[in-house]
Amino acid sequence: MIKSEKRKNSDSSVQKQLEGLLVTEYEKRTGFHGIHNTSKVWLNPSTYIVPDIYSEENKIIGEVHAHTQKLKSAQKDKLASDILKMVLFEKEKRVKFKKVILVCGQEEKAYLEGDSFVADAIKQFKVDVEYIGLTPEQETLLLSTAKKQDLSKS
Repeated sequence: MIKSEKRKNSDSSVQKQLEGLLVTEYEKRTGFHGIHNTSKVWLNPSTYIVPDIYSEENKIIGEVHAHTQKLKSAQKDKLASDILKMVLFEKEKRVKFKKVILVCGQEEKAYLEGDSFVADAIKQFKVDVEYIGLTPEQETLLLSTAKKQDLSKS
């Protein structure tokens, strides 16, 4: 169950909770366990990232996006940035990792698999796009939160 109490307009705690649920579902589907990450992962002595999904043992790195509406340009930029982050990580570490983006919106999945430079980058850099649907209750809560944050408009 996801808590829905009054929050500031910019509060992203609902999205973070949903992202955690998406990672848990992905773990069930794939058998990867302990991959939800909140810690710094150092690329080199001066640069780090904090990917949503990371496991050195399982050689997996990824990002999670909890959006179900049409993507705004800033959200598209965030996706591009996340791809760059994973590709840079792999290049710096000189080890192949499974790279994944988890999404819960069909529109976002279509964008990532469609005709855009981001979709082409995903194919070129071998980033998997995994769709995990939300329950109707979760979708309603996400939409309500997005409206409060003014993220529901295109």
